[in-house]
Amino acid sequence: MIDSTAPPSTPDPGAPLLNEQGVAAYRARSYASAAELFRKAADMGYADAQYNLGYCYKYGDGVPRDLDKSAEWIRKAQEQWDAGAAAADKHEKRSNENG
Repeated sequence: MIDSTAPPSTPDPGAPLLNEQGVAAYRARSYASAAELFRKAADMGYADAQYNLGYCYKYGDGVPRDLDKSAEWIRKAQEQWDAGAAAADKHEKRSNENG
């Protein structure tokens, strides 16, 4: 499912907006526009857009269906989400030790 609700995974202020615009285009069934917007945000390193672009490749929405590209983009997103979760866990453990 195309995601627009997850918190930003990059400090670039333009990427979340591009992703939101991509989600709106996707919901309007303008898949080529959505994929283009997701790609721009994904290239900025925005994990949610990377996932969304992978989703487009998986189903051929706005781009040619390509399971290899789909897996590549989804993997990039997952790596960022995993790194963010690990950092949050480390911070929480540190807070519990000091608190």
